[in-house]
Amino acid sequence: MSKSFHTQSYQKHKEHFKNLDAGARLKLLLDENTADFWRQKQKLDTLKPILEDKPKAKWLTIGDGGFGLDSIELKKRQESITVFPTDISPYLLEYAKEKGIIDSYGIENAEKISFEDNSFEYVFCKEAFHHFPRPMIAFYEMLRVAKEGVVMIEPNDWKPAPSLLFIKNSIFKFINKLQGKSYHADSDAQSFEASGNYIYSISIREMEKAALALNLSQIAFKTYHDYYIPRQDIQDETKRLKKIKKNIGLLNLLTKFKMKNYNLITMVVFKKKIDTELRQALTKEGFQILDLPPNPYI
Repeated sequence: MSKSFHTQSYQKHKEHFKNLDAGARLKLLLDENTADFWRQKQKLDTLKPILEDKPKAKWLTIGDGGFGLDSIELKKRQESITVFPTDISPYLLEYAKEKGIIDSYGIENAEKISFEDNSFEYVFCKEAFHHFPRPMIAFYEMLRVAKEGVVMIEPNDWKPAPSLLFIKNSIFKFINKLQGKSYHADSDAQSFEASGNYIYSISIREMEKAALALNLSQIAFKTYHDYYIPRQDIQDETKRLKKIKKNIGLLNLLTKFKMKNYNLITMVVFKKKIDTELRQALTKEGFQILDLPPNPYI
């Protein structure tokens, strides 16, 4: 019997880092003068209110196979927390431990996390969720082992602002009709990776429904823009960063005039109601809070 698609996908993800030049890649990722380091800093800095709220919390990272750098960056921002990095692929984590970059690590499949319920205050998944072949199974597993909640930084759902979406669909539908072809309005969102998984961007409404189904009370989210330029396109890092900032500025302008939605989201799905102090800190950082109604039949 052939392996299921998700088993094959996870196997490919496991081997993804196997043949990389670990030393060269680590040196590049740790270089604070690169445009990509600046990009990652913007994303991780959004976690400040969560990290400061429980300075002695235990964190678990999922999909942290790039040397456990997510765990390192969390510790940089709050030294008193403990963080255990995990991934399905052992290769770069093993290298990082050998080099003293991290103290320990675990090999975990996001769909079947080995820890007991409520083992960590927070579970953190940064830009790995959209690679999972069955992401919602992983989401429920992350919630299971988290005591306070699940924190994710992920691509926001792909769709542009409704007005532009209508115009775009109308134009493409007309063009395809002239060519005798059919047009699927969501074809732009039907993208897959070589490992076999669908590229799964998250939406606020989707996660709201998942939280409501579990009778959870609150979700906090902050949307913003990111922009990526491959290093081979602009090798000078100063010029590359300048171009990235310029494009982010343009995207922000388009969003201001409701012509484009933000392309990235930091989301926290809480397992219990947050206190006033954390709520105020999140709001100050630019988060919106969704207060979910309780299930009246439980």
